[in-house]
Amino acid sequence: MLHGGLKFVCCDLIHALNEPSLYARSEECATVAGIRGAEVLPSIAKKLALFFVACDSSVHLQSFETKRKFHQALFGGILQENWSTPPLVYLLQAFSAPIDASPTRVQPIWNQAIVVQLKDLLTSALRTQHVFLRGAVECILLKATSYYLDTKAVSIQQLFLLLSCFKSTESLHRGTHLWKHLVGNLRHWVDESYGGQQQVEKLCRSSISSLLNTFRDEDPKTSYDRSDVHRLSKMLLLVADAFEELDLGLLLQPVREMLSTACVRAYLPAKSIDLALELLSCLYSEAQSPCKTGQEASDEITKAFVPGDVVLLSIASIFQHTYSNIVAMISGRVTSEEFLVTDVPILGVYASCLHVICNLLPAGTLQPHVELLVNSCIRCSTVQCTSDEVSCVLQLSCTAMLASACGVIRNDPELLKPVARTLEKFVWQHLYDAELYKPSDSKRLGEWGKLVSQYIESKWTCISFVVKQSPVASAAHFSPLPTCIMDRCVDHLAAASGMALIPILNTMQSLLPSIMATPEKLFEVLACVWHSLLERWHDHTCFWSVLRACVPVIFHRCLLTEDIVDTDAKTVLEKTLRTYADNFLESGNTRTGVLNVIVQHCFNIWKENPRLVLK
Repeated sequence: MLHGGLKFVCCDLIHALNEPSLYARSEECATVAGIRGAEVLPSIAKKLALFFVACDSSVHLQSFETKRKFHQALFGGILQENWSTPPLVYLLQAFSAPIDASPTRVQPIWNQAIVVQLKDLLTSALRTQHVFLRGAVECILLKATSYYLDTKAVSIQQLFLLLSCFKSTESLHRGTHLWKHLVGNLRHWVDESYGGQQQVEKLCRSSISSLLNTFRDEDPKTSYDRSDVHRLSKMLLLVADAFEELDLGLLLQPVREMLSTACVRAYLPAKSIDLALELLSCLYSEAQSPCKTGQEASDEITKAFVPGDVVLLSIASIFQHTYSNIVAMISGRVTSEEFLVTDVPILGVYASCLHVICNLLPAGTLQPHVELLVNSCIRCSTVQCTSDEVSCVLQLSCTAMLASACGVIRNDPELLKPVARTLEKFVWQHLYDAELYKPSDSKRLGEWGKLVSQYIESKWTCISFVVKQSPVASAAHFSPLPTCIMDRCVDHLAAASGMALIPILNTMQSLLPSIMATPEKLFEVLACVWHSLLERWHDHTCFWSVLRACVPVIFHRCLLTEDIVDTDAKTVLEKTLRTYADNFLESGNTRTGVLNVIVQHCFNIWKENPRLVLK
């Protein structure tokens, strides 16, 4: 009878529950509110919660081993289904109901087999673009883990492997209530099951050493699993917060030594240094406060150094003491013919490190290093390489680092002044007409389309920077006319994809006032921008970024504040803007947040001149 009941619950019932229509709610009930408590759960989910509470206290499941088999069979049944996320949220919320009903009666029963099932659920079965629902599932499972995990049946390596599956952006971010709760449990688990602080410290040291030595004897063309770096980063932060007496700076001493001596130890594999940089960048990013963006948290460290956060200060200290070697290494790496197509993903880490360094150190200290980086990338971009593939990769890497340099010097006159003229000349005389060099055998480069998209994004980031910093008219002796640049923007906007659209739209925003005198061109640009936005309407990966870049073009300040001399053109413009506004208003009824972007943008213009509202 017990076996038949388990089969019914873990197979038949789960299959029946995987029906989204059972969980339909009114539109007034927000997604986030729907997962906060039993009072807003649909009736079937409430009954399901009572069912699991009854099962937990049933005489048939009082045995430690029987209850473990029940949980294992339950997760096995869940993994056999292709879930839409809302039913999975309700099912797991109901499954965790016994914890809320009687937390003192919960037994630690999850062994290694169940941990493997949890990892499969988090990494493969849980697929949705809705960050709130995904985060809800992760939070529920994390809470259940803290109560049900039997640390005596799971190795410490398996424990940290499981915890690394909970994403920082969705559930397990440092400083949150869940993080603090887990840190308290972790200290207890380590003391009770894993030999205390010394053993976990030994594990951290060996893990760092193993990571940094990954490429000592390997083929330089070998790539590595970047998830290993993020896993180690999360483990170090959890351990550092759980054991405050443990010095994270001492644990990271091998990283600091490698970066301090990278320029003089030529025998060190470049990818080992890349790993050290990626670990440091990941630690810095994940150690920041969850309520601040990366830029805000970096500024906070620059201004106040967050006196109470010893962990973040330890990471920042390594950047401060090795910055010159880091910038020199990046400069040499991206301009070397040994930089391969498999190394392209590390460009994002280089950009992140450059931003951190520029936020932590004064401009006067960094100025010669940034100037060296910019000049090296420009020089390398104009040199003929030994092969087609090398030419392509170096063209991409140098352009990407120039784009990163533009990002860090944009708002700092002390960094900008020495390289502004050099960048401006390079952009208009070389980069503006350049296309990514396509080798004769481009299939060897893997995903060629991604390389092209990344190059377009970097290229237009540089162009947008130059257009904003130096009005085109002031550089007329070697720059194209504004209308010609705008034509190029329109052409590239139609061909670009994803985030590559953002710098193109930024360039168009800067140039729009210069085409106000030609209404035909103006209407063509607005139509092109609107069409680009519509094409990305259902692309969850980039829609909101594209929307925030499109709105300042469609509702440009000059269109809302300046009059067009041509009466007919003015009438057409007013009608066009009203049409766009009506479309946004209508779309706001089906997609929450769209209208807020437009209102916020327009409000920033209206508050400077309230009379414009009357128009």
